[in-house]
Amino acid sequence: FDAPNLVQTPTFTFTDSDNDGFAEPGEIITLTVPLSNNTGLNAENTTLQIVGGSAVGYGTIFNNTALSRTFNYTVPENAACGTALTLNFNVTSSLGAASFTRQIFTGVPNIVFSENFDAV
Repeated sequence: FDAPNLVQTPTFTFTDSDNDGFAEPGEIITLTVPLSNNTGLNAENTTLQIVGGSAVGYGTIFNNTALSRTFNYTVPENAACGTALTLNFNVTSSLGAASFTRQIFTGVPNIVFSENFDAV
């Protein structure tokens, strides 16, 4: 049995430094990560750490609210383009510890063939 804890919703977003909308290997991206609290208690001294990156403080997340923070993350140089990069988030607060795993895709898609038959 797990006690109620913070959840990572709605989904996180990111912006990339070259503004093409894709996370390339070695690029610094800015993650916006919301945490929601629907536990019935306030979550005090909340911090989130991304494995391989820095930690960011959220402070207190009050019951029935969501709070977002932004922080930078460098996509690993050895991340293969076109693959899913797994991000592991570790959250600690007065409610206890929680972990979340999310994915982003790396690199710009390579479209080999495209046809728009409606434009004919």
